[in-house]
Amino acid sequence: MVETDTTPPVITILGSNPYRVELGTLFIDPMATSDGGEAIQSDASKSLNMLASGVYEVTYQAEDQAGNVGYAVRDVLVEHRSQKRGFAYGNGAGIPISDHDLSTLAGKIRWWYDWSVSPEPAVENSFHQTGHEFVPMTWGKNFDEASLRVFLDNSTSANSLLGFNEPNFGNQANLTPSEAALAWPRLEAIALDYDLNLVSPAVNHCANNCVYFEGYDDPSRAWAYLDAFFDECRECKVDAIAIHWYGSDFERFTQFVMSFEKYNLPIWVTEWSAMGPNVTVARQMDYLAETVRWMERSSSVSAYAWFIARSRDGLSNWPFNSLLGADGQLTPLGALYAGLPSTEFLHAIPGVLEAEASHEMTGFRHKSTSDEFGYVDLYAIAGAEQRVTFLSELQVPGRLKARVRFAAAGPISLDLLVNGSLVGSLEGLSSGGNDIWSFAEISLGALNSGKLTLELAGTYENNLKINFIELIYE
Repeated sequence: MVETDTTPPVITILGSNPYRVELGTLFIDPMATSDGGEAIQSDASKSLNMLASGVYEVTYQAEDQAGNVGYAVRDVLVEHRSQKRGFAYGNGAGIPISDHDLSTLAGKIRWWYDWSVSPEPAVENSFHQTGHEFVPMTWGKNFDEASLRVFLDNSTSANSLLGFNEPNFGNQANLTPSEAALAWPRLEAIALDYDLNLVSPAVNHCANNCVYFEGYDDPSRAWAYLDAFFDECRECKVDAIAIHWYGSDFERFTQFVMSFEKYNLPIWVTEWSAMGPNVTVARQMDYLAETVRWMERSSSVSAYAWFIARSRDGLSNWPFNSLLGADGQLTPLGALYAGLPSTEFLHAIPGVLEAEASHEMTGFRHKSTSDEFGYVDLYAIAGAEQRVTFLSELQVPGRLKARVRFAAAGPISLDLLVNGSLVGSLEGLSSGGNDIWSFAEISLGALNSGKLTLELAGTYENNLKINFIELIYE
């Protein structure tokens, strides 16, 4: 009697499971092995949508000579670099937003708005293909409800609705708190019909041409308007607070944002950028990076949108706040904004870690790169302690090396740490000049798959610029 073989192949998944990958990038399948050496088939090409965030299952199967089939499943997490990040796009620059713009920002920026009830015609039927959410706004009390409902009837991604825009300004929505409260039920009805989060009127401190209302010590203050609005609208549906801020002082920005925590609602910072006579390109970069990293850490801030994606003032003019240049092209500021990670995001290794995309940074400032690669450099503050920290994940174990792209007249030293332990130092480095770029290599040794914390650290008296770190297998 011949025994029938009914034992299926045992499949071992290679690399991380779950496997995290950034939306809009490629999934490099580490594949799997079988105990009998059978060929492995993967359904990744059919099961993954790299332009829609979510958890997907990639199934591997192998069939032996007896016809037994074995299976194994890998979870693949497709995620945005930040769940909070958005941008404001106005057509003041005379250039409508395009599919190329959105494709460039896919995976890096999750949502956007344009102060209207629907996207611009050029992208209204295609924006979802790049994984973005458009958030409509009811700018003033006379908003086009019919057009808003048409958009919502056809949208599969809308989750929120923004309320009136700066109603405490005479040249914006121009509503007293009582008028805003009287108009609010229209917004509530729409939000309830489409199961949307309803965001409060967006307020900022007002200096000129302010809407006046009685009963408050200083009605020009942003929170005074909201206090009056909530006094008139005690039972109203409001799911989040929207605020705007323009200034160049980081501490004042954080204090302003935290002052709205008293409402015990998530905070949306729907306009902000550095303003003031001291603003330069480099200062705008530093301010953006510092405020974004703070908001990513903040449990109070649930969404933020930089002002502005494409400025009417042009790239070379104050206040240097454009994220986009020509069609589909990032500015250095835009590359910085797109690259900054959330606290939960893990950079994929192997890969290139842009220096400005570090999770934490001290002792450096930002500058447009003079290198042929990339957009932004970190340049060291002389005499300060420098440290850049990246949270990452190695998908497949192996021996790795780091190639640091740097420029320095030298000599300088670089220490590289993995999970807090020094793995090597590079001593006496020089690229031959402050704007001459070179690579410095250091071995990381054998590393297991999983989460890794990578740090570059030291104190540099000489000029040092870092563009990126490339991590590759030896």
